[in-house]
Amino acid sequence: MEFLKYIFLVLIFISNTTQAGDISGLQFFKDNPSCKAKNNYLYLSKKKAEYIGSRIIKRYQLNCPGSQSTGYLLSDKIRTHYQTLFTIVKDKKIQKIEVLNFQEPAKYRAPLKWLELMFYNKFYDEKKVDSLTGATLTTQSVKRILKKIKNLQD
Repeated sequence: MEFLKYIFLVLIFISNTTQAGDISGLQFFKDNPSCKAKNNYLYLSKKKAEYIGSRIIKRYQLNCPGSQSTGYLLSDKIRTHYQTLFTIVKDKKIQKIEVLNFQEPAKYRAPLKWLELMFYNKFYDEKKVDSLTGATLTTQSVKRILKKIKNLQD
């Protein structure tokens, strides 16, 4: 019986990691079918990894006609579960944020309109981010992810 519990937990972990790592179905690629993503892992020093929380970061080089940008795939714990964001950055400005995986109840998810107003085509500045009523923990999680991305670029 103990063995079956172990197998079940491994299968859940595999399905969550696969789901959180697949970027091909994102709206960005549907809107920009000619854009190609090349996986480009970022390996961090121990010191930087202490702040980021991982030594290996999933990063993507996005090649679109006439434009190049970088996509980051990072997760953060909200309350007891995680959200995974795919964030596209060009010239240190946030171009797009897509929620790839959100394991908390849907009512706590940040609306696309809020993400657009707060972050798109802007440099990340934590002081200029308005809180999201009813989703304070999600707001803090988004801010933590974006702060990590900003530190990765410095």
